[in-house]
Amino acid sequence: MQRRTALALTGLVLILLLTSVVVEVYVLPREIQEAVANFPEVRSLAIPGLVWGISAISCWQIIALMTLRLIFLTRARDFRESAYKWVLAIVGVLLFYVALVVVATVVLLSMGYSTPALLVPVCFGTLAFIAAIALIVSPATNHARIVGRSSSSSSSPKV
Repeated sequence: MQRRTALALTGLVLILLLTSVVVEVYVLPREIQEAVANFPEVRSLAIPGLVWGISAISCWQIIALMTLRLIFLTRARDFRESAYKWVLAIVGVLLFYVALVVVATVVLLSMGYSTPALLVPVCFGTLAFIAAIALIVSPATNHARIVGRSSSSSSSPKV
């Protein structure tokens, strides 16, 4: 990876991380307070909504940190078996996020809250699921796994 590309990607991921922290710490609580002030009937959802929001944003922050690690590995030309483990970890976090979305959707629907805004997390959950599947079946991911296995088997001493 070229130096400029790595710097641009690193800068973009860091900006996204900083933005997510601002949303997590300032925007989300303020928006929940405003929703409760405007619609007192959703007061019981304030704390669960805050916990879910922080959990969902944290999933994306973890993915961003793992992406930074992959950028550094690629820049150092050290994209081997260890990089494949990071990709699998990203898939795991994406699937955890999908589970969060499914549970939140089921709980909200069972409580009778079926607003059009509920479609947003469902769309993000669907996209995260598609991304996880794409990472699993990606030729680049499979190549890294195969290369990592062949290099680890060839490095073992033959008896």
